[in-house]
Amino acid sequence: MSDASITPTATTPLVRSKVVKYSSSDDGSSYFPSPEHNALILAGEESSEPSPITPTPLPVRQLATLLIGQMPEPVVATVLFPFINQLVLEIGITGGDERKVGYYAGLIESLFFLSEFCMVLRWGRLSDRYGRKPIILCGLLGLTLSSACFGLSKSFMGLVISRSLAGLLSGNIGVMKSALGEILDPTNIAEGCAMLPVVWSAGATLGPLIGGFLSRPHEKYPALFDNGFWRTYPYFLPCACASLICLAAAVTVGLFFEEALPSPRRLGHQRSSSEETLVEATPEQPPLCEILTRPVVVAISNYAILSLLDIALTALLPLFYSTPISDGGLGFDTPTIGLILGALGLTNGSLQGLFSARVQRYFGIKNVYVGGVFCFFGSWACLPIMNALARTNGIDYRVILLLGLQLSLNIGSNTSFGCTMLFITAAAEKGCLGATNGVSQTVISFMRMVGPAAATSLFALSIERNLMGGTFVYWVLAFSTFIALAVAIPLPKRVLSNL
Repeated sequence: MSDASITPTATTPLVRSKVVKYSSSDDGSSYFPSPEHNALILAGEESSEPSPITPTPLPVRQLATLLIGQMPEPVVATVLFPFINQLVLEIGITGGDERKVGYYAGLIESLFFLSEFCMVLRWGRLSDRYGRKPIILCGLLGLTLSSACFGLSKSFMGLVISRSLAGLLSGNIGVMKSALGEILDPTNIAEGCAMLPVVWSAGATLGPLIGGFLSRPHEKYPALFDNGFWRTYPYFLPCACASLICLAAAVTVGLFFEEALPSPRRLGHQRSSSEETLVEATPEQPPLCEILTRPVVVAISNYAILSLLDIALTALLPLFYSTPISDGGLGFDTPTIGLILGALGLTNGSLQGLFSARVQRYFGIKNVYVGGVFCFFGSWACLPIMNALARTNGIDYRVILLLGLQLSLNIGSNTSFGCTMLFITAAAEKGCLGATNGVSQTVISFMRMVGPAAATSLFALSIERNLMGGTFVYWVLAFSTFIALAVAIPLPKRVLSNL
């Protein structure tokens, strides 16, 4: 069915929009947006004359439902950060040596992304065939089950299995981004994408607060939880709360989300002269070599290196905060870590929601992306300086000021994520958005698998062997940031007429 033959309905707007595609230069060295692709098209035909573009109102119900469906993932990912180091010590895998905690904590944090790496591309292709909604629901229900299992685990192997299960059953990230790209158009996609870091930050706020204040409830709230169950499973309560959030999101998506993928591309019925047969209306999906065009590869490469830096910092911060000052950290307790990470998520989400789209329009999407990457340099530098000051005078006002600076730089680096979705959506070939996002999330899952284990292991190794005075990990991460800036060079300066 062609675009021109689609009858306008509640889910198929009369006016459809194209996201810009990239065109190669003659020598193939770079690519830039093709302006003709920015025009709005009516009934499948491009407008022949440019006209002022009126922003399309955001599809509030669909957008809100998708964002609610995205909320559980950052909650589940971050709920364990305040207590994971203590949990690793308590299960005895380190033999009581706090300097080895980083190896095992990083491994547990990486397992989710390792198992997700194995399945996310498959989930993306299945969503292209059967629709976004069933795959999203499957992921949310998988997170519900695995989060509860994590809280009930009493051995290192139990933690490994439950964390792996979460990744295997969660294909939501790429699928949700595909659905978001389908319910938005070039006139409102910046505003829609600006909500993604808001929701992620809200989840990243809620997760550490739940983990920090509800872990070991028999000690913190003995009037309510002082019994044998909570003493045996001291970390089940925060995991159960995260599980309930996943279940509530699944119910919301199941009741209110309307399928974003146009129905002619999924399995449909066609009546022949003699019988009704089930035929597949979806054209055969192109192979990966056709999906991975140069613009797609460049966009995904930048998303990958950004995700590596971000997940390395995300995994490193709670380890750095909890490690004793004498061993290279700040020696904060679990509630303090939860409060710091929660405040970071709240502030980050608020600022991203208020200013992200405006900043992208004012400075340009590439400039915003590169500026966000630059912020990582400051984040790496602040950590060893804070520890050096704490070794001399303890946690004084200078350490607090540097902590505030480091958290501010963390917020600045997060501005880059809203840009990466626009780059990937613009680069995807028609009909391949789900598969393209599946490929991108496969690569991202690999980076997020490597990042926590590499960063925390390097931290532990730097401290244990006193490499470069315990700062070796920060030099490696700074070098990785230089690589990220180099990878950003081929990105186009604009992907839409207004960005």
